[in-house]
Amino acid sequence: IGTDTKGVNDRVSLLLFMMLFLAVVNAIPVVIAVMPELAVVRKEVRNNWYSPRAYIPAKIITETPLLIFPPAIFLAIAGFMSNLANSETGDRFFMIWLTLILVVSATHAWALMICGLAPSLDVAFLAAPGSIMPMAVLSGFFVNQQDMSWVFRWFTYID
Repeated sequence: IGTDTKGVNDRVSLLLFMMLFLAVVNAIPVVIAVMPELAVVRKEVRNNWYSPRAYIPAKIITETPLLIFPPAIFLAIAGFMSNLANSETGDRFFMIWLTLILVVSATHAWALMICGLAPSLDVAFLAAPGSIMPMAVLSGFFVNQQDMSWVFRWFTYID
């Protein structure tokens, strides 16, 4: 990737692709894993086997490695192949990795919320990636917020 104006656009496009790819790839396994488990968890909470205050921190602790290592592995492969994460001190790799961890964590929380609201696995499976793409489009990634129609501009404040 060059250092001219086209190179900057290529870097931004690659970063956007990496973030959207990891967001969708993270949301689908969360939906597939949590939705079948949710009925059992609700039954066990109703029977007072444990409380949600015990279940949610345990779930987050067990899933934390899945939120940290896949972005690092993906960035180690794609970032160094594209020369996006190369720097002498490693600070560029670390900053991009932290950004990807934030994207994956936010997507994980979004997928958990969809699992809690969706009535079935099919609805949740379609709603997770189906809601991530409009959020990316309407958050200012593809169209500048000032150039957006007033009809969609309100969405950028809740996105």
